Amino acid sequence: MPAGDVYKVSIQASGQGSIYMNVLALQQIGAVDLVAADFQTVCDGWKDIWRPSQSTGITWRSWRAIQVFGPNVDYTVRPCERVGGKAFEANLSGTLVGSDAGEALPPQCALVVTHGSGLIGRTHRGRAYIFGFTEAVQAAGVFTGAVITTVTTAYTTWFNKYKDSGTDPKIKAGIWSERTAFGCKWVGNPPVHQVIEGPNADQAFTPLTSFNIRPNVNTQRRRALGVGR
Repeated sequence: MPAGDVYKVSIQASGQGSIYMNVLALQQIGAVDLVAADFQTVCDGWKDIWRPSQSTGITWRSWRAIQVFGPNVDYTVRPCERVGGKAFEANLSGTLVGSDAGEALPPQCALVVTHGSGLIGRTHRGRAYIFGFTEAVQAAGVFTGAVITTVTTAYTTWFNKYKDSGTDPKIKAGIWSERTAFGCKWVGNPPVHQVIEGPNADQAFTPLTSFNIRPNVNTQRRRALGVGR
């Protein structure tokens, strides 16, 4: 795997009768091939940002990394499909259960982190919806200053390691655009996935350069493949 290969990494947790997932885009920047232990470190670090502020009813479970760009990944065999690529997966390690014993907010409620890449447009920015916070860390739909400070401090450490020109020698985090990679989008009513331009997977990843943790309690939104990101 040469430098430049990109993986989409899904990190799963459970609680409140729900399955939660965060998705990260990671790019290999070093000459040494990535192995499962590299993804494990990134994912355990991501989990550790949020777990201390989450309800004890939330348990982090596992991660899976799917290669979405590299010389062994092809977007031209069939329209709107990806062929090839490597995959890694494992259970998360360390402390997996949340630490806040209070009653959890409803499953659809989230703390939102916005990601910037230095480029404008929906295909160059992203969001993470962080679940499982308790009623006690918000008032009237706004997270307390204490919890915002706690997660911002922890997130900054992770971000400085994996941002563009970060300290990690092997991996950088970014935004991955399926719309750009496939050259497809949902068209019509009912919508059908259609080719509107050629695939541009080599232009689909942009590295993280900034983040913002929003203070308002937001509702998690689902996106369809080819819409927005």
